[in-house]
Amino acid sequence: SKPMKIKGDKKMLRGAHHSVGYQCKKAHKPDSPNQDDFSILRAHGMSVFGVFDGHGPDGHLISHFVQNDVVRRFVKDPSFDSDPTSALSAAFRGTQAECDKRNGKSFDTSFSGSTGTIVMQRGEFLHVAHVGDSRA
Repeated sequence: SKPMKIKGDKKMLRGAHHSVGYQCKKAHKPDSPNQDDFSILRAHGMSVFGVFDGHGPDGHLISHFVQNDVVRRFVKDPSFDSDPTSALSAAFRGTQAECDKRNGKSFDTSFSGSTGTIVMQRGEFLHVAHVGDSRA
């Protein structure tokens, strides 16, 4: 966790309204579903952004499941307020364990999966975690 460095005139940011834009575009495989997923959560002076990239035959199912599960686990973790780094780690580990439990039931993880990146901004700090080959 590092404080954000703001270059330029900070007076411009005082009282400014910040917005979020997003776009999720399907790859050029006409016969396969969009395997990308994302999440945006903004509440109580903090923002959580997640990007998930599925791969394999069930990648779209897994990335959608991970998008819901990992963010839920992160914000409900007992250490969310005091130690977001530990909460992120526990959320990813818990989601991996849940994917393993659901293998063969909700989806097949033999040849499918999802990468993931989560960024939480709270105050002047960014907390970043990723799994797979996703990077922020």
